[in-house]
Amino acid sequence: MKLEEQNQTSKASFREVYFSSSFTATLAVLLGTMFFVGLYPGHLVTDTIANIHNALNGTYSLIYPPFIEASLGLLFVFDKSLFSIFFLQIFTYWAGVYLLSMYFYKKSIWLTLLVFLVALFPYNIHLHSTLIKDVWLQEIYILFFGITALIANRERFDNIFIFWIFLTGLTVILLRNVFVALILPIGLVISWLLLHPNRGMEYLVRLFGLTLLFSILLWGLGAFFNHSVTNGLQAKRVDNFARLAAYDLFGMSIAAGHKGVTHNLSPEAKEKSTRAYHGNNVFWPGTVGDEAVKFLLKLKLDPDIKHKWTNEILKNPGMYLKHRIHVFCKLFNGTGQKSTELLSRKKNLGSDRFAKSLERIKIDDISPTVVWQGYDKYIRYYFLKIRANWWILILSLSMGVAAVAYTLQKRRYNQDLSLCMLMNLCAWSYFGPYIFMIHHSEVRYVYPGLSLILFSVPFFISFIIHTFFV
Repeated sequence: MKLEEQNQTSKASFREVYFSSSFTATLAVLLGTMFFVGLYPGHLVTDTIANIHNALNGTYSLIYPPFIEASLGLLFVFDKSLFSIFFLQIFTYWAGVYLLSMYFYKKSIWLTLLVFLVALFPYNIHLHSTLIKDVWLQEIYILFFGITALIANRERFDNIFIFWIFLTGLTVILLRNVFVALILPIGLVISWLLLHPNRGMEYLVRLFGLTLLFSILLWGLGAFFNHSVTNGLQAKRVDNFARLAAYDLFGMSIAAGHKGVTHNLSPEAKEKSTRAYHGNNVFWPGTVGDEAVKFLLKLKLDPDIKHKWTNEILKNPGMYLKHRIHVFCKLFNGTGQKSTELLSRKKNLGSDRFAKSLERIKIDDISPTVVWQGYDKYIRYYFLKIRANWWILILSLSMGVAAVAYTLQKRRYNQDLSLCMLMNLCAWSYFGPYIFMIHHSEVRYVYPGLSLILFSVPFFISFIIHTFFV
């Protein structure tokens, strides 16, 4: 009798799992198809147009991650259109969403559906049609944690899973130009998957050691790839630090009432640059005039710029912090964002220099994204108006405080909570360093990190439900 009951329970469990898996897979495919058909060919923005131009002409520049232009160049060998790029963009997002949803299929169909609701949340999809590095980073992050959740849910896994999680993590790093702050959290995620959770000091030492090992390996591979690509493609080298140093000196001088490097500017240039600094934080000819822009460019090319930057910070650290906090707040307030231009016809492809390059790839003469562009701008306006970026930050901090309180009080391991905190750690490692390194504000700069925080919410809710109510 017991054997029959076990068989019936096993069959029922199999049917439930099969239904959940088939249902979520079908839902992901339907939503992915709907977004692909509805939004193709999407938006091209200036950065991506420059990437495509460089990939087609072989005129690479280190202003952008070498991985992006090398990948685009490879794609254009097989498909000289936007089809492959846009397909990969949509596929990566919904594949990651599917894997995240499957983490909950044994726990609750409602939590599974919650993942899809988060995926359809306006903040997460309002840039869905934009072909830009920040959207690709969001999607590869979702796929990375989708694979992480898949591995975490299995009692045993093959080495192929570790290969895929390592490869996906390396892709995140390459898309972010081997940004050191991202590497340790990704190494920690991989190490956490490999080690069986334990509360002992030995476990923490092994976790730290393995994290350090994977981080060095990821950094080494990323740096080797960048070095090989830049030398092989003879990319034009750019001193990004000089640009940041010039911006800091310029901004600190404005914040101090033009008592620094900008004191020799004309009254008109001072007024315009002050207005731009406190407004949209973007210094272009159209916002501050040619005089200020030429001065900023000259400052950036100064061979002694790094020495001047260091001396100014040491002389007036308070003004430096005031300037950086001002820039960071502008970033999270969303001021300084640029609207994306709709790509529908070849006459809308940007400057003549880029247009000639883009004529070499096939761009369908259709305009299916007009409605979405209006939706995109409305959603951005609405979320910026209610200060959504700050609310998402507060949500992340609240989940972090709750996790610390639970861990200190109960001293128990919880997989849902661990995944939630790892996602939040990766999010903060993405936008946290911006307080010291961002040079102007665009809403898309914080998009990947804040989106990752939103995707961590189902894991936190699962932790609450299964810890206190089940």
